[in-house]
Amino acid sequence: MKKILTFLGLSLVITSLAFSQKNEEVIKKEATERMKNLSIYFTENLGQWHEDVRFKANGKGATLFFTEYGTTFLLSRKKQGVKPEPPKDDFFRDRPEPPPMEYWSVKLFFEQCNDSVSYDGDDKRSWNNNYFLGNDSTKWRPNVPNWGKIDLKNVWDGITMSYFENGDEIKYSMIVEPFANPEQIVMRYDFGDKDGKSGIKITELGTLEVETPFGKFVEGVPYVFQEIDGEKTQVECSYKTVDHVDKRKTASNVVGPNIDFIEDAYSFQLGDYDPSKPLYIDPIYDFSTLDK
Repeated sequence: MKKILTFLGLSLVITSLAFSQKNEEVIKKEATERMKNLSIYFTENLGQWHEDVRFKANGKGATLFFTEYGTTFLLSRKKQGVKPEPPKDDFFRDRPEPPPMEYWSVKLFFEQCNDSVSYDGDDKRSWNNNYFLGNDSTKWRPNVPNWGKIDLKNVWDGITMSYFENGDEIKYSMIVEPFANPEQIVMRYDFGDKDGKSGIKITELGTLEVETPFGKFVEGVPYVFQEIDGEKTQVECSYKTVDHVDKRKTASNVVGPNIDFIEDAYSFQLGDYDPSKPLYIDPIYDFSTLDK
């Protein structure tokens, strides 16, 4: 009898340990998924926003709207010189009203991009968003999917752009297919201000500094590589400013004669590479220096 009780006791301990271990694994998995959900993600537009928008992402310091012709950065900060109002309800007396905010949009155009850009979501998140706008149920959009990555295919001939989360930052990369021309890549910022204080600057460190009315953000030094014989081979690359585009219609729908002069446009200066293999261009956005 004593042996039976001892055996039952051991069985219970082993079962309890196994259950505890399994429980711990489940908790870790759920925690990992929750952390992933809290990181940057890309929400598809199924009609809850303007028809030009294909996806939206909330970055650290900026909200990004992705369209067929470029990206719009919605910057926000606390309204300058305005104090938060005290709470109107005694129930919330210990919780002051949130400070009033002000916003500024900066647009990044893909110059001379193709009309047939296609968007695809990748790395689907396990949860969806619901949008119930007003009382008109035809405008409600339930179960809107979220993605960890989006691909913009055929932005320029043979060139795909991908946006994805990199910790708490948004990273983008370009894939130049074999024998496609990377000199097609020209991007231009439109700051929407008239005082001339905004603009782009290539720093001594090789980063691209983007000055806006709300402060500046930075595009990091691009890391460019090819995969040759199964290994990454780095290609020299730096930013370069571009002061004109020629002949074709620009992304801002301005048609000039043979040459349109533009400001705040940039591209990439590449070293030698093998045109018969794909080329990967990897910069990163850093919004941490913007005004909050």
